Amino acid sequence: CRSYRYKNKKRVWIMNLTEQEVKYLISCLQKTSSFTKARAEQVDHPGMKHEEIKQKLEDYYNRLHQ
Repeated sequence: CRSYRYKNKKRVWIMNLTEQEVKYLISCLQKTSSFTKARAEQVDHPGMKHEEIKQKLEDYYNRLHQ
């Protein structure tokens, strides 16, 4: 069963991640090299910001503990 919500008239898929999954993703993002971050932001996925994604996951993790 997939969950969707609408944001600015665009359908956005909502993922339900466990606490362990979020911690794992944050850990991976923290260990990413500067070269990989730069290549991803400038070449592979222009417009994406590594630190913003990491912060979103950290905020999500903190909400799980409220």
